[in-house]
Amino acid sequence: MLDIRFSTRMAVRALRAAPAVSVLAIVCIGLGIGAVTTVYSTASAFTFHPLPQLVDPGRLLFVSDAPASTPEREAGVAPATYADLATLPEFAATAAVRFVTVNLTGVDAPVRATGARATADFFRLAGRFPRLGRGFLPEEMQPGADRVVVLGHGLWRSRFGADSTVVGRTIQLDGEAWTVAGVMPPDFAFPIGAEFWAPLALTPAEAVDRTGRDLFMLARLAPSVSPERAQTAVRALRQRLAADWPGVYDERVFHTQMAEAFFGSGPRPFMVVLLGAVAFLLLIACGNVANLLLVRATGRRRETGVRVALGASRGQLAVQLLIESLLLALAGGAVGVLLAWWGTQAATATVPVDVQRYLPGFGAIRLDGRAFAVATMVSMLSGVLFGLVPATAGTKVDVVTALKDGGTGEPRRLGARRFRVGLVIGEIALALILVAGAGLMVATFRRISLSDPGFRTARVLTAAISLPDVDYDRDSVVVRFWDRLREATAGLPGVESVELTTVLPMTWDDRRASFYPANERPERLEDAPIAGVRQVSPGYLDGLGVALVSGRMLAPTDRQDQPAVAVVSESAARRFFPAGGSVGRQLVRGNRSVEIVGVVRDVRGNPLTADAPLDVVYLPLAQWPSRTAYLVATTRVDPTSVTRGVQAAVGRIDSRLAAGEVATMAAVVATVTSPQAATAKLLTASAMIALVLAAVGTYGVMSHAVARRTRELAIRAALGESRAGVLRLVMAGATGMALAGVGLGLVGALALGRGMDAVLFDTSPTDPWVLGGAATLLAAIALIAGYVPARRAASVNPMVALRND
Repeated sequence: MLDIRFSTRMAVRALRAAPAVSVLAIVCIGLGIGAVTTVYSTASAFTFHPLPQLVDPGRLLFVSDAPASTPEREAGVAPATYADLATLPEFAATAAVRFVTVNLTGVDAPVRATGARATADFFRLAGRFPRLGRGFLPEEMQPGADRVVVLGHGLWRSRFGADSTVVGRTIQLDGEAWTVAGVMPPDFAFPIGAEFWAPLALTPAEAVDRTGRDLFMLARLAPSVSPERAQTAVRALRQRLAADWPGVYDERVFHTQMAEAFFGSGPRPFMVVLLGAVAFLLLIACGNVANLLLVRATGRRRETGVRVALGASRGQLAVQLLIESLLLALAGGAVGVLLAWWGTQAATATVPVDVQRYLPGFGAIRLDGRAFAVATMVSMLSGVLFGLVPATAGTKVDVVTALKDGGTGEPRRLGARRFRVGLVIGEIALALILVAGAGLMVATFRRISLSDPGFRTARVLTAAISLPDVDYDRDSVVVRFWDRLREATAGLPGVESVELTTVLPMTWDDRRASFYPANERPERLEDAPIAGVRQVSPGYLDGLGVALVSGRMLAPTDRQDQPAVAVVSESAARRFFPAGGSVGRQLVRGNRSVEIVGVVRDVRGNPLTADAPLDVVYLPLAQWPSRTAYLVATTRVDPTSVTRGVQAAVGRIDSRLAAGEVATMAAVVATVTSPQAATAKLLTASAMIALVLAAVGTYGVMSHAVARRTRELAIRAALGESRAGVLRLVMAGATGMALAGVGLGLVGALALGRGMDAVLFDTSPTDPWVLGGAATLLAAIALIAGYVPARRAASVNPMVALRND
């Protein structure tokens, strides 16, 4: 019978008898488990469970009224459509949100705050309620009765000093009086970093609108209702509405998506790449440990033979060896958890502060119960994985042979040796795949960082300003404000020029609109080409160094009382007018035509959300006024030194306004490229560990092979074989392993590259320099790892070796 306690005691004694092997195995497996646990904790917060601040987020759906051609597109719903969807019995609760930006005044200096107007059930749907005060009342969903606000914890602390008596106080938002109804808990900032919440009060005209799809809709599934059933109900409602409202819902589809999948979609491609990388790293670590245990099992053949001769069954011996593996795995898991504790902190440090607020699960990156469960499970599975073969092979001994040769001879079976060689080949292949993946990400980040983005990034300051509707209700007033702001800031010390744009280049705000040539109206407006649209001041393109290709730039004379004009990017000109000659042609947006007066160089868009190159139509801000714009100041000095001057200039024009999101253009670009940078760093770290493990594995196998062939090599030397011949003989084995591993690795690297295509920028997934460099590096490391024991074997005195044998 198997005695688990006895086998465990024997396993512990055996591990203590070989401390070097035990420590090396624990370190190897600890590195692998630490990497897996770190990336899992990060992926859990960003992708698997990105909404920890909500109650039971797994029952929440994101609902959209999207184009039929792209149902997965992030689209909102119109107010009347939302009212119809909210009546479905498949939903226990629904909420609609409209994002807003306001200027908060009356608390020290004005501050620009981003929040959400939401329907009455918003907090009930989220399962979270104010820490102080209350949420919204149904009667506050009416215009005129909606001047109440719930503050986010961060805004409450930073602007109200965490004053517990703030509930009931009147504050100023965009110059209007609002009453503070409550304060939310510190971990709630939903959706996407909202700093406050206010009732969504719709006017009678807005309530019946079915075309202005600007509401963000969430729905909580009713008990026992599946997501598939809800999707079916939503589609059936769309069919009824399409029949009742001809033309409104043509080429549209009502689409539902699990909220966690929707909010985790941004980081998902990077998390998949990193999870694949650490899985490879864990396999390499397991291969190393399996090799160690196989070598050790071979060295224990005499011990095994004695125990079998004394009556021990092979089952008992296998259990003991398997317990040894599990003990090593659990010890490695403990080391891995310690490494993961450090790794999660290092991973969070790679995310810029400006990006953190847009990641709902960022605050949940920690070693929680799920992470510990994963670490334990991976440890146990790893122990079985790297321990099963040694446990099986180590008990298959010929008792007579084992006792006669003292356990020093090489087993006659080739299975164990071939398995060890196969493990090393697999390690080399996996390491090459990791190195190639890291090389592709490093190349991507390098090309993003060093290539010309098409605009100036040095010594440029940006700031966002939003104008309230109340006092800026006419286009002429809005245009006058922007003119005054440019005049007030252009004269600041160190400032070269000040311009305005509604969208900063390379940011996540990728506003687009439908355009088509005036003589090529499509049968359906839904089929009109989509291009990026930017409303800019006359000198914006010149100020950022965007080169003119043909025609002219926008001019100060392009005002409301003049013909509508536009400047387009080269890619937009080619798209709309493939035959050329775009200057002087007409484009139509909505019911307005604009004349193209110039063509400029392409400007790079966000590499994750925009086409490359990005089609852009630049419209004069004076002809297409916007109440929200970014000030872009080019300077002769450090741009941050003019921040106070810019904020003061805004305040002098209107004391209720604030310049928010102040940042240099270089910081804006760094924020946009941070996912590629973080992934490149983590993949590079994994690749370096993989290189070390692959080198250790190759060295271990070659050292063991040389040690077992000492007698053979000594006889060859005694019979006249030169040292160079012995060296070539031993190196042939290392070369064979290296070539086989590199060959398999290249196949895997090609597959990995194609899978990474979504996160690469201007980098081919089959980049020959990356793949060739990775193959050369792995081959060199494997050959060096084999050369050291080969050289040692070639330098052994044959007489000494034969005498010792």
